[in-house]
Amino acid sequence: PPRRGVGCRISVEASQAEADQFIVILELDGGVAGTAPAVLVLCDGDDHCHRFPLPSPHRGVIQFIVRADDAILPLLRDPGTEALLR
Repeated sequence: PPRRGVGCRISVEASQAEADQFIVILELDGGVAGTAPAVLVLCDGDDHCHRFPLPSPHRGVIQFIVRADDAILPLLRDPGTEALLR
């Protein structure tokens, strides 16, 4: 299910083209206004923070493809992970 991060709404969808790929979608709260974030920071329950570079947004939405074994997916699935944009 979608989740809230600081400054965004985050969802993950299975790719229609490749079975082992997922699309991470970040809908920015400010839409197209303001400076675009460059990094998604995910902090787990043990206060370990992981940084993921972001592509440029298009109309207030950032999308990128990850493989099923990418480290970002378990972090996004964990309700205890805090998400921040930088």
